[in-house]
Amino acid sequence: MDKSSQTWTITELNGHAVNMFFTHGETEVLLNAYGSEMSFVVQPSDLIACLRQELKRFKSYKQYIP
Repeated sequence: MDKSSQTWTITELNGHAVNMFFTHGETEVLLNAYGSEMSFVVQPSDLIACLRQELKRFKSYKQYIP
């Protein structure tokens, strides 16, 4: 088993999609806005980076951003 660490990206917070084009500071603000109880979905950061890159290939990619 590979013991290297993997970075993760939050993609959903309390049932709401998180904009994958947010910077680190904007996500931190969202996390601090919720109390001590929250649910979130995480995806591998390399997958999110690949998705961002592919979305930017579309001329109208901004219409897919929540």
